[in-house]
Parts: sequence; C-alpha cells; structure tokens
Amino acid sequence: MEKMKFVRFGGLSPVKQDHYTTGKDKCFHNPPRKRGLYAFPYPYIETFLLGATDKPGHISNKTKWLKDEDGNRIKENDFYNFDRKWEKRFNRPSINLKYIKLLKKLNIRIKDIRTIFDEKDETIYVTVLNKPKTFEYDGEIWHHLGRHLKPNQIWVII
Repeated sequence: MEKMKFVRFGGLSPVKQDHYTTGKDKCFHNPPRKRGLYAFPYPYIETFLLGATDKPGHISNKTKWLKDEDGNRIKENDFYNFDRKWEKRFNRPSINLKYIKLLKKLNIRIKDIRTIFDEKDETIYVTVLNKPKTFEYDGEIWHHLGRHLKPNQIWVII
C-alpha cells in the first residue's frame, strides 16, 4: 500500500476517543477504536473541524493562549477593534495595532487566530493554533468518504 501524507494539529500519540462505543447506539460518527487520532489528508485542511477540542489545555494540544508581553491572556474585546465600517467592508473586525506587532514578533499568522469562551470568568479569549505536524501513513484509516469513492478506493477497518 502506498503511503499517504497527513496533517495533524496536536501530538502524534494516539489519544482516547471519547465517542468510542460498541453498544447499540453506535453509528458511523463513532470511531472504530478506543485510541487514535484525527488528521487531515494533505493538503486538504479544514480547521473548522478542530473546534470541538481546540481549548488550550485539552489533551490534543491543538491550541495555546495568545498572551501579551506580560504573559496575560488577551481578551477578544482588547484584541479586535470592533468597527462596524471595517466589518462591513472586510467581513471581520480589524486587529488592534499593538497586537498586529505582537503577531509579527511571534511569527503568528492571522488565519491561525481563534477565540474561545472561558466559562470560569465568562470572557472570550484569543487562542492560536499550534503548528501542524505532517506525517506519512500506510495503515488502515477511518473516513466518511464512502459515497465519494469507487469501491476499490475504499479501505475498510474491521
């Protein structure tokens, strides 16, 4: 079997899959193994799909808090200039100039910026996606591509 290239946000060690089940409620969304990892086939990356486990401190290690020069987490309201004219024109708020400088200094791309609601203090903070890891793999994979592939292109995990 030919090796495929994958991209993973977070570590490469298999992690416990919370939705694994062998019961009667099992459906095609449930992973086939107790431990594993989620990865994107390179170069098809959809970061929207990372949202369920992208809080800093999660075992997957996908994100980190964006912190200011003093080591404090940055609040969304401080990070963005919520200017309605800018939002209408560019479809997103502009970033405060001092944080643009911080992003450049830390070599952080704007597309890697995310926000997350912290339930403890009911505040939205800015987070950053960690750099993804690229790897090759030639074993079995679990996917939802069945209806988009020919039968000889589908690998089945039993």
